[in-house]
Amino acid sequence: MREYRGNASTAFQLESRPKKADQRERQPRKPGFPVGEKLLYLFSVVICVALALLVLSRYAAATELSMKLSKVEQEASQSQETIQELESQQKELKSGERIRRYAEDRGMVLQEKNSLGPSSSVESSR
Repeated sequence: MREYRGNASTAFQLESRPKKADQRERQPRKPGFPVGEKLLYLFSVVICVALALLVLSRYAAATELSMKLSKVEQEASQSQETIQELESQQKELKSGERIRRYAEDRGMVLQEKNSLGPSSSVESSR
């Protein structure tokens, strides 16, 4: 056969491509997981997600209750402090010395214990 040098008028025989021996033969494709197994995996994932959501929602509820409890405890301690302050003020206001000073400031005079009260002086004047 003549040598082909780009001349279109020259005829040449097409070489058939030999099969590559090193190329792997096509093996039939292995199918993926069967449908039943895919559904099993899907349901197991759905169940896991549902359980995770349940746990997280319970945790959130517990945290919320804990915050409310701490707030109530704080309010109770503030109320207890207020009660103690009011009780100390009450004791101070009930003291005899304070009442005596208040009466003297308003113009009342302390009577002696041996003197007769106003009701006995009315009887003696009769």
